[in-house]
Parts: sequence; structure tokens; C-alpha cells
Amino acid sequence: MKEWYQQLDLRERRMLITGGLLALVLLPYLLFWLPLEDDLRNLQKGLKIERASIVWMRTAADEVLSQRRVPASVKNKTATSGRSMLSIVDKSTRTAGLGDSVKRVEPDGKDAVKVWLEAVDFDLLMKWMVTMDDNYQMTANIVTLERKNNKGLVDARIVLQGAI
Repeated sequence: MKEWYQQLDLRERRMLITGGLLALVLLPYLLFWLPLEDDLRNLQKGLKIERASIVWMRTAADEVLSQRRVPASVKNKTATSGRSMLSIVDKSTRTAGLGDSVKRVEPDGKDAVKVWLEAVDFDLLMKWMVTMDDNYQMTANIVTLERKNNKGLVDARIVLQGAI
């Protein structure tokens, strides 16, 4: 190798040395520094996203904790305004467009109501059940559905549980 180098002209040697020095400077930059810089940028972007997620989670956690601090009895009294479960079920079924489908409503102990509906639209029934839970804290504990011949219609027997 030394002989080969000695055989080169002075101009070729200078070019070889300059190219070697240039490679010695550029290779570490291209192989190490540039990828590290790209990774750092990506990590900083990810960090911003994660920080935004943490802020949202803390806000949501505070909201959940504040909801837990309100006793269920207070929530129910506020939502029901002292009305009986039977009257709430009656009014809410009519409001939801289920009034014609209701065949019977009767109390089931102090804190439950049984509701029988016939040929009721399944989607409307599900929306009503969600409304009962969200607005009146009356949860469907037992639900029995029988499909009707008409598409989307069911017969339903529901026990709604609540603390009034």
C-alpha cells in the first residue's frame, strides 16, 4: 500500500488526502449526528403529543372525581325532582315516542320498575334506555327482548333499577 501511495503523483496524493479528510469529517456526521438529530426531532414531537394527552387525562380525571364526590342519592333527586319512578317512566316513554308501545308499567319493590313494551322500534328503545340511565340514573338491570316479524321491532320486558 505504501508503494502504491509513493507511486502516485503529488497532485493525486493531495486529492487522496483531501478526500480522506473530507470523508473523515462527513462520515461521522452522516452516520451518527444526522440520525440522532432526526430522532431528537421525532421525540420532541411525540413529547408534545403526550403532554397534550396528559393535560386531557388530568382534566377528565378531575371531572370523574368530581362526579364521584356527588352522592348517587343527590344525583337522583336532582334528576327526578321528587317524582316517582312510574311517572318518570311514563313521561319519558311518551317523550321518546314509545308511548303507544308501552303495555304495562308496575313497581318492583322500592327502587325498581318493570316495563312491558310490544312492537317497539329497537333503536328507539336503546336510545330511551340510555336516556333513562344518563338523565335519571335508572339502569336496566334485566332486559328480555323478543324479535318480531317486522324488521327492527321487538317485544321487551325491562326492569329499571334506581335509587329514589
